[in-house]
Amino acid sequence: MKYSTLLFMLVSLISIARAQHDDHSNSTTSKSDSNYYPGAERVVNSTGNTVTYHLTVSDTIVNFTNKRMHALATNGQIPAPTLLFTEGDTAELFVHNKTDKTVSFHWHGILLPNKFDGVPILTTEVINPGDTYLFKFKIIQHGTYWYHSHTELDEQIGQYGPIVIQPRDGISMKEKVIHLSDWINEQPWEVHRTLKRHSDWYIIERKAVQSYARAIATGNLGTKLWFEWNRMPDFDLADVYYDAFLANGHQSSNADEFEPGDSVRLRVINGGASSHFWLEFSGGSMIVVAADGLEIEPVVVNKVFIATAETYDLIIAIPANGSYEFRATSWDRAGHSSVWFGKGEKHQAPTLPRPDYFKLSNEMIEMGNMMDMTMGIAPKNAPETEVFPPGMAPEHKMNHEEGNDTMSMGGMHKNPLGTTMTGYNQIQAAFPGDVLLNYDMLKAKVPTTLHSDRPTRIVHLFLTGNMRRYVWSINDLPLSKADKILINKGENVRFVMHNTTMMSHPMHLHGHFFRVVNKQGEYSPLKHTVNIEPMETLTMEFAATEDKDWFFHCHLLYHMMSGMARTVSYDHPQDPELKEDQQQYKKFVSDDRSFFPFAEVQVQNNGLFGELNLHNTYWLLNVEGKSNWSGEYEIEPKVQRYFGPRQFFAAYLGGDFSRHEVKNSETGIRYKEDEQLATAGLRYFLPMSLWADLRVDHNGDFKLALEREEIPITQRWRIGASVEYDLKEDWEYTINTFYILTKYIALSANYDNEFGWGGGLLIVY
Repeated sequence: MKYSTLLFMLVSLISIARAQHDDHSNSTTSKSDSNYYPGAERVVNSTGNTVTYHLTVSDTIVNFTNKRMHALATNGQIPAPTLLFTEGDTAELFVHNKTDKTVSFHWHGILLPNKFDGVPILTTEVINPGDTYLFKFKIIQHGTYWYHSHTELDEQIGQYGPIVIQPRDGISMKEKVIHLSDWINEQPWEVHRTLKRHSDWYIIERKAVQSYARAIATGNLGTKLWFEWNRMPDFDLADVYYDAFLANGHQSSNADEFEPGDSVRLRVINGGASSHFWLEFSGGSMIVVAADGLEIEPVVVNKVFIATAETYDLIIAIPANGSYEFRATSWDRAGHSSVWFGKGEKHQAPTLPRPDYFKLSNEMIEMGNMMDMTMGIAPKNAPETEVFPPGMAPEHKMNHEEGNDTMSMGGMHKNPLGTTMTGYNQIQAAFPGDVLLNYDMLKAKVPTTLHSDRPTRIVHLFLTGNMRRYVWSINDLPLSKADKILINKGENVRFVMHNTTMMSHPMHLHGHFFRVVNKQGEYSPLKHTVNIEPMETLTMEFAATEDKDWFFHCHLLYHMMSGMARTVSYDHPQDPELKEDQQQYKKFVSDDRSFFPFAEVQVQNNGLFGELNLHNTYWLLNVEGKSNWSGEYEIEPKVQRYFGPRQFFAAYLGGDFSRHEVKNSETGIRYKEDEQLATAGLRYFLPMSLWADLRVDHNGDFKLALEREEIPITQRWRIGASVEYDLKEDWEYTINTFYILTKYIALSANYDNEFGWGGGLLIVY
């Protein structure tokens, strides 16, 4: 009986999905029905097919987790108002800036004139405090899209909202927008600074530290040592630990506008700043009917992995009795948001297992060995960009063998496209009967192959980065140091994307849709954002039909701001209305050169130990020092430059200023002796995460040092050591340890061969 009921529901859902595509004779959902679009702003003025909205951006205070925080609201709300259109309308959007800084909106996935794309300086004029800017463009598509800030890190604090565009004939089904987002009780700049200083606080909060104690207890010491030997940080899924995950601005809400038995089209938008989500519905299967706004062949699944900036349209059927949870769980399984459908007893969606990071680490090691890929950098023999005459381009390699969900490579099971090291295998193992969506399942409703009578430009792009210093790049260069990707109108452009890093990267191309080449062949889906998994190679291609400059970037906000972006340029002069020159473009690309400060001070009974730092992508201004309570001290300032794609090598100029107590060998009198030295040195990052330092001072004396910081013994306990050999003064060494209490405070102790034993507090900024 149970199976017959499930079969009946499944057949019903499929019938509904097909009907909503083919039968437009029924009444359509009203654009003005706010029940289906929570927070939808009323249309201020509608003249014919012109739909006008006034969007006012202002500062506000929010309280999502019992803590008041500054945010940016649009028309007084977060998310911003849902913008409702019908294909063929003209959008007229007045953006009013009521803040004391510049603001912006990018209309994500919308095809429109370049000057209205919304990227400040690159395409669109800056909206200064007190200004109003009019975006006006024809709506030439339908589907589920969204809009968000492209100004610094403002997207993280509330600058996002849904866009719903109905087809001309409407859709004969009830609908609901679910706009997902992530929230942290820190200002975004502080989040970015935390990542830049390689703090593991967020890893501690999600209990994901791969410590030596944990490695030994789980039999993964070899895996831990492999990572250490290869100078790699521990594997992790997410960068940031968020305090809350929201759906339409709430951690949990009820969809009271729907009745048992209703079939509902969910328009799900991942508007998170840097979170992917797993989607589930406790009331049964879901039918995926659209991806990134475009209709696809319906796919029946139990779980959907939605990457940052993607959208999926899903059809659910609300069971007759009870309240059923639509749950979006963050990909690190640190939390979730819920929307409840139906009335009565609550039926929760299944809880997903916590990630086993050592298993994921072993998967990554196998993938890296199989791909013969150096992690984090582009190969020295990377293919150059080539342009082939019409009909002469080589056949593109399918991301998987056509018609085969998996393939064997070096004896290893290969995941379907877009699932490598997302925790997909662990979730599938926990729910063996469930169907999990992957990119190979996405099939366009019509052929998407590009015309063969055009030249084809093939560009190989390697996603690269240095996780320790949080520098993200493409082909080893951040945006600020890279040339534009030049293309010509009338070409077919093929980007072959190679992810050499341990992180997923959802790549978004402004102003275009591209084919994600998958097992569906000529029916490969069109998307505007695609998630590229660690060690994965993926081909995307598009027709170059636009002009001017368009942004292409990782949609993980902190990755983009740290350099993983490019400008795709049709080699056409910028819009003269912008009045921007090359100097302004340099300003646009300068975000990844921003400097971030951090400091550490140990206050102990044997003295003060600390360092001050100001650093960016390539430069470090550093001052290290120690002092005991009797007036002896040593201070070493330096200016350091990192070199190489993984920044294992650095050179510096600095000084050494010290005061030490010495004893006159003849009189026995003790006195303080000052010394000032100019220094120059080289540093190299060795296996086992050791820094080697060789320096020379202006007197010609050499000093060799080895240093290892923050060895994770347990989740919160760290040890470190440094040793120096000076040809003139023999040995100096320090052993230190600390136990982390909060993000900024730890208990500390050390032994310094000059100052002896001590204990106290470590204060971190």
